[in-house]
This record gives sequence, C-alpha cells and structure tokens, in this order.
Amino acid sequence: TFRTYAKGTNSNFQWKKDGIDLLGETTLELLLPDVDYSDEGTYNCFISNSCGTDTTEPVQLYIAPELCMVTVSPTTGRNLVVWEKKSNAPILAYNIYRESVAAGIYDRLSTIPFDDLSELEDTMADPTVQAYLYKITALDTANKETDIDLCKPHKTVHLIVSTNPELNTTQLQWDRYYGFEYQTYIIYKSNTGVNFDPVHSMSSSLNSWTDPDPGTGNLFYRIAVEKPDPCIPEGNGKKAGTGPYQHSLSNMDDNKLKSGQLPPDTITINSNTIEEEMFPGMVVGKLFTEDVDSLDSHTYKFVPGDGSDDNISFTISGDLLLASESFDYETQNQYSVRIRSTDEGGNYCEVPFSIYIIPTGLDKVGAGNLKLFPNPFSQSTTISFPNPSRESYSIVLTDLSGKVYRIKDGITTSE
Repeated sequence: TFRTYAKGTNSNFQWKKDGIDLLGETTLELLLPDVDYSDEGTYNCFISNSCGTDTTEPVQLYIAPELCMVTVSPTTGRNLVVWEKKSNAPILAYNIYRESVAAGIYDRLSTIPFDDLSELEDTMADPTVQAYLYKITALDTANKETDIDLCKPHKTVHLIVSTNPELNTTQLQWDRYYGFEYQTYIIYKSNTGVNFDPVHSMSSSLNSWTDPDPGTGNLFYRIAVEKPDPCIPEGNGKKAGTGPYQHSLSNMDDNKLKSGQLPPDTITINSNTIEEEMFPGMVVGKLFTEDVDSLDSHTYKFVPGDGSDDNISFTISGDLLLASESFDYETQNQYSVRIRSTDEGGNYCEVPFSIYIIPTGLDKVGAGNLKLFPNPFSQSTTISFPNPSRESYSIVLTDLSGKVYRIKDGITTSE
C-alpha cells in the first residue's frame, strides 16, 4: 500500500508507475492486491489543484525472492533447492536458509552469487531421516538483505516404507509438501531403485497407501507432487539436463525390514555349563538373538520373572554371560536366570535359561565304553558302562552344540 499526504483545496491525485498513469488510481492511497513480479517498478503520485502541481518522491518497489521448489535429487539423493530469477531488483547474491532444530529459526546454508545457477544441493541434510524446511533472501548491491519473514517456506516430503512379513503387506506413509498448491500425490515404484514407474495417484488430503501387489522381492518407492508451472533454474554453470523441475520428489525408501521394526523371536546361548570352583568372571556362554530384522543390534540384561531365581549369581557383559561367583557342585548344581534381549526399536523378548555346574576332579568314562540300547530311540533308552567297583557317577546329557539338557547324579550301578 502506498499513501501520500497533501494539504490544499480540491486536490486531484494521479498515481503513476514508471511514468505511466495508473487507470482509476486517483485517491490518496494506492493499494496493490496480490502483488507479483509484474508490479515491480517506480511509483509516484502527481498532485494538482487550482494553485499548482506537485509530485511525490519516486519509490522503487521490488518483490522479495521466493523459492520455486525443494525436491530430492534422483541422481544424488540429496535435497535440491530451486528458485527463479524473475525480479528486476539490483541483486548481488542469494542467501539460502534451512530451519534449525528450533522451530521457526533458520540457519544460513550458503550464499549464491546472482550469476550462478539458481540451484543449491544441500549436502549436509539427509532426506532419508526427516523432512527439511528452506527459505531464501536476496542481497542487493548495497549489501542490504530482504526480510526472511517475507519468504514462504518450502518443505520436502519424507517417505517411510514399512513391511509386515507375516501379512506380506507394504505400507507407505509420508508428510505433506508445502510451498505451492497441489491436489494429487503420485506414487512411483521400481524393482531396481533406478527406473521408477507411476503405480498410483491419490488425493493430497491423504498421506498413506498400502501396496496391493508388493510381490516377493525388493521394491523401491517415491512420492511426488506436481507443480502447475515448472521451475526453470538460470545462471552460469548450467548443465545439460538441469531442470526444468515439474515434480517435487520425496526420498527413496524400500520395503526391506528396518531395524527395530519387529520384536526379537527368541534368545539362545552357545553354552550353559561351567565347571565348579572357577574364578568369578569366567565366561559361561555367548548370547544370540534370533530376529527377523536381520540388521538389528541387541542389548541384554537380567529381568525378574519366571526362572530369575539366580540372576544375582551371574553378570552380563555385552553379549557374554559371566559367572559372578565361584560355584560348588555339591552345594548347588543347577541355576536359573531370566534374560531380556532388546532391539534398536525398544522391542524385546525374554527367555529363562538353566545353567549347570560341572563337577571337577572326577574320572570320566570314555565314549567308547558307553553303550545305548535301543539306539536310535524315541521315548527312552538304557545307557550302560563298566562300573565293577560300584563308584558314584554323574551322567550329563547335552546336544551336539554342548548345551546341557539333563544331569543325573549318584549313579552307582553300571546302567
């Protein structure tokens, strides 16, 4: 809005732009609704009455720069900021800003000379992690900067793809792009991550979609919004194939299982025995977690519950179960602990383990002296071994990995 002040009788007013009368603008005030770049120019008001004429000082009107689009480059996977050079203002350079960790506070990313290509690739932002907001200002030849609040922010689209392997479904969710108006989202899919084909379009009122045909292999997805008028960058260093930009693209995401997406299945240990009279801190076994999310890492800790009676007798270091005391077979030959495995997403499972104490200083019967019948067997079998002096033996039953399943003590017969 322009306004002039004049005193006198029966004054007449005529607003001019670039020396040309503005039709119908004959009052003290000139209002320009919905200003765009066509309104840039030099304005003044010619005032007259019966006593004479006068004119106001000319005023230059320039439009503060706006971003045209932000998108994710399909070539580099980085955020790309694009603007157009439509203003006639004496611009020396452009400042590009990105919102900081504080809402509404913007940090300057870079200053781009006016003659350079009107694009900026943000090499510090990771579009696979979150969306980002950007603004632009201009520096004139007097080194004055336009007000950043005059620039409407543009925000990228952040896409998340999740998969449920049990239901064989692939779910897409994303947040809105804003910076220009649009009515439709376009969903793109690729088997390779290179050549994408549009597979679905939907209203911009929605922000999720389930792929009705996810298939069995790896699939890659993008979300796009279409700008009514393409963005055409200008400036030196323009490369072949650079722009125009018609679509703002999201990050690319795939249907592979992500870390922490599903809870762990179970926990195993490669050994659940330790000899008696060993020093505290000796390794009992190494813990493993079976998890559909193969990229997950896991942390272990003791928890209360069924099977946690002897947690205090052991410690956990990383994925190793350690003894926290020296054990005596005669006092107690079996212990019970309960361990929780937690993945990166906070999902967990809990498993109780039995830990067996192996006695030391006893003679062992060689494997060649043991006889089993029947063998193989389903329900039961008889184990015989030479014991003419009727000494007391213990039989330890393990699987092929060495995991103990049963210990039978006080055997004084030969079977």
